[in-house]
Amino acid sequence: MASDDSPGRAVTPDPNDDENIYPTHTCFDDTVDYLNMRARTGASKAELLSTVTVHAVLVAPDGDRFAHAWIEYRGKVIDSGIYKGERVFVEYQADEYRRIHTIEDETRYSIVDAVRLAQERGFPPWEERYRALSGRATGKAWVVGKVWPCAK
Repeated sequence: MASDDSPGRAVTPDPNDDENIYPTHTCFDDTVDYLNMRARTGASKAELLSTVTVHAVLVAPDGDRFAHAWIEYRGKVIDSGIYKGERVFVEYQADEYRRIHTIEDETRYSIVDAVRLAQERGFPPWEERYRALSGRATGKAWVVGKVWPCAK
């Protein structure tokens, strides 16, 4: 796994690889880390201003509701996960990502709003409805049809 000060890296998993991408259980914090990483590694101001942080309530196949967060950028979703023991950021087509997830409720934040809220309220989630359903509160997370217990 990546160290706490490492933002992870971007990967495109091989579709023929049977390795799973597991939840980090820190998706809200991961969105902040990803934006910081992009800012430090040369993303232009225009690129950063076109990113959207999404906080949402998703519904798992078993009907359980849980909170999740990701980044959207120019028709893509950037989501975090643990792949082969390392925290990574995985890129998906936004329409495909939305097709495979049941999104019940979402709030979209511009980078300007996300930075302001982080300064005012600290790390996300900023809304109680997402905090109440975060993996830290429910003790589990859902990833591609599987429910995984959260690490304690």
